[in-house]
Amino acid sequence: MKEAKQRWICTECGHICFDEFILEAPNPFDVTSNIAGCPDCKAVDSFNGACMDEKCRKVHSSGTPNLYGFRYLWLCWDHSPNNKQGEIPVVVEIQSRERSDG
Repeated sequence: MKEAKQRWICTECGHICFDEFILEAPNPFDVTSNIAGCPDCKAVDSFNGACMDEKCRKVHSSGTPNLYGFRYLWLCWDHSPNNKQGEIPVVVEIQSRERSDG
């Protein structure tokens, strides 16, 4: 199944981006890890996972396996299939690769 790219939302400025746009640098306090920076406001380690619907700006609250052809999707309550009155998410920017571990 296809992997959906993780969307991130900056808690400082609200910027939403995918992994490849997050700034990364060695952590000056722990040489075994890196820090992540917002490409918009440059805040450090300020990301929460965002709902994978293309127009949604909410933090994700649950994950759903095997939905709409993707291996796993992180969604907010409004787009969750458990919310019977919710909207069907419009997921964009997918990675066209198959999982190699199963």
